[in-house]
Amino acid sequence: MITIGTGGTLLYNIGIDSLSIIIVLIVYISSKRWFSDTYDNRILCFCDAAVLFILMSDIIMWLLNGVPGMPAKIAGYADNIAYFILQILVACGWLRYSFYRIFLKSINRKKELIFIFIPMIIMALCTIVSPVTKWVFYIDSANYYHRGALSTAFAAVALVYIMSASVMALRQYGKEKMTDRKRELLVISLFPVIPFIGGFVQTLCYGCSILWPGTAAALLLIYVNNGNRAISQDSLTGMNNRRSLERFFKSYIDAGNSGTAGAIVMDINSFKSINDRFGHYAGDEALIRVSEIIRNVFSKTQAFLCRYGGDEFIAVFPEADDASMKEHAAVIKEAAEKNGACGISCTFSVSVGYAVGTVLNLEDAGMLIKDADRAMYIEKEKYHLEEIKQ
Repeated sequence: MITIGTGGTLLYNIGIDSLSIIIVLIVYISSKRWFSDTYDNRILCFCDAAVLFILMSDIIMWLLNGVPGMPAKIAGYADNIAYFILQILVACGWLRYSFYRIFLKSINRKKELIFIFIPMIIMALCTIVSPVTKWVFYIDSANYYHRGALSTAFAAVALVYIMSASVMALRQYGKEKMTDRKRELLVISLFPVIPFIGGFVQTLCYGCSILWPGTAAALLLIYVNNGNRAISQDSLTGMNNRRSLERFFKSYIDAGNSGTAGAIVMDINSFKSINDRFGHYAGDEALIRVSEIIRNVFSKTQAFLCRYGGDEFIAVFPEADDASMKEHAAVIKEAAEKNGACGISCTFSVSVGYAVGTVLNLEDAGMLIKDADRAMYIEKEKYHLEEIKQ
């Protein structure tokens, strides 16, 4: 280990932490302002805020280190407790965010409790009692900070959380076919690289603050990628949008595919009445629920899924025949009928139409979607007739 005098590095540490604070603050404000208030963006903003306070805490830590007197010691203990607890929150928050972005759903609540919240509470309690036990850190009689016996274990647990997210992202990366999704998964998998290098250097050069400035840089990369993703993904449901569908067909055609493709168009029945009777929040819940049902039903297929606009969703199958498409349409309709009231304030059903055709150019692709859309509206007319009879 290389030990560098605190006095010689104080100005550097305050400077790099202050610059990192400005970067994270810009990322946080921009994310709140420009991105939708979705589950994943809320978690990421929480991580941004936690890193912001960690950097502030790091500056205070360096300013208090070695300052004599009981007030400085008390402030040092309070600052270090906050510092370590915030680190735990960042690691857990990043795992939750990554899981949602990788699988487009939140972690099962039971698993979240066992693998995230309980370990987080245990580590937080160990940190809080450190002024007495010296488990995680301690401050000596001269008011200098020292690592405790458990500090390495804490770092290892945080690393496991962060690396778990990277492993999951890499595994999912191999299954994805869309360039935008693959790029996002790659960015998530590489997130720990800059902080890891910074932490390694910081371990070797004790006295230099590099770990959390490196984390600030990694968060900036995530923000840039999210900006790119916002262009091609639906902000409410997290599904691909209409622009992505056009890019998918272009990639499909450029790859020289000459087989028969299939398309399914799905539309929520009486969606306007859901908004009118229950409010637009219920309408948003229904859209999110439909997207979850579609993902679950087609999770093991090669289907390209997107929210086409409004309450209309599309699934495109690169290889299909009439029999398989008929089966897919029946399965998604049945799944919607069974799960259309699951966890939301209103019930709903969907009308489903499908079409099969050879796609050699964008005109063929447009015709395939039109044929599926036409079939869906025929079914929707039947739905309205049944509704009138009742």
